[in-house]
Amino acid sequence: MYLPYWVKDYVNKEINALEGHSGGISDVDIHLWRGAYSIHGLNIVKTGSGIDEPFVAADTIDLSVEWRALWYGKVVAELDFYKVDLIFAKSQTGEGAGWVR
Repeated sequence: MYLPYWVKDYVNKEINALEGHSGGISDVDIHLWRGAYSIHGLNIVKTGSGIDEPFVAADTIDLSVEWRALWYGKVVAELDFYKVDLIFAKSQTGEGAGWVR
């Protein structure tokens, strides 16, 4: 019963240990019967960049492994991403960039 809380704390600790980044997840659901878990509310921000937008933000990420493949020594996984934003940006003012209007 404590496993989802432990996983959430562990993932948040690992995200915050990334150099130059901070953030976390809001919830984890463990689905043992299908070999899967769902991550909710992922938010990773690049610190010190001067950009207020998150580097990665996802509403839900569903990860699952295929049990049958594990019996044969193979790892087959499926990842489903829902409402994901990836933002690659460089701090700049936009001056002299030749923006099209």
